[in-house]
Amino acid sequence: MKYFLQLMYDGTAYSGWQKQPNATGIQEVIEDRMSRILQTHIDIVGCGRTDAGVHALDFYAHTEAQKDLDDTFLFRINNFLPADIAISKICPVHEDAHARFDASERSYIYNIHFKKNPFREKYSFYYRKASEFTIDTLNEFSKRLITYNDFRSFAKLHSDVNHHRCHLTRCEWMTTDQGLELHVTSDRFLRGMVRLITGASIRYAEGKISMKDLESAMNAGVQIKDSWSVPAHGLFLSEVKYPYIKSSV
Repeated sequence: MKYFLQLMYDGTAYSGWQKQPNATGIQEVIEDRMSRILQTHIDIVGCGRTDAGVHALDFYAHTEAQKDLDDTFLFRINNFLPADIAISKICPVHEDAHARFDASERSYIYNIHFKKNPFREKYSFYYRKASEFTIDTLNEFSKRLITYNDFRSFAKLHSDVNHHRCHLTRCEWMTTDQGLELHVTSDRFLRGMVRLITGASIRYAEGKISMKDLESAMNAGVQIKDSWSVPAHGLFLSEVKYPYIKSSV
């Protein structure tokens, strides 16, 4: 039977979602713990790949198992997983369901705080200069991105993808009691895309790049000069949606 796992994780200690030969990924940890409980080899497929240090409030993976993955199994696996990984829900799905290819929408949040706070250091980027520019200026830049559909300029170099088309439906900065959040929603994301968008928005607000720089880079399919990928620890995958799942939270 095929199952979807809905989970969340603190990515601080991991090399990202994907299992790798010389580093520890979240996928590897979950596969190992599930295999040991079920006493058979278990593979899981995630809804995407998060980079090293990136967190997830909402993440889906699918797997197949011969035994029922019921509430008792959910209790056991959560007790066996490390404290920084939790599975919220396990639900049976149809045999053709795919956690990566069936996702219709993904959303990310990037957190920035202005004042030094030791309790936010792992989950938000401390950027003192951020208080020097306005949210309206940030949104001038970020909302312009919704008018584009090819994001080669906001992908890490040498990304292994067939195309760079993404349909952004939201790219908006919001104020919080601690600082700022960038909310981005799209049907798909390229590797490093949100961190590069965040960095470019800040560079624009600081007057270091112009809208003309953005347009030139997007038309040429190259990264903006002096592009900036902000630190990973401020980034969260916040929601993943599927057409056959009513709500992902």
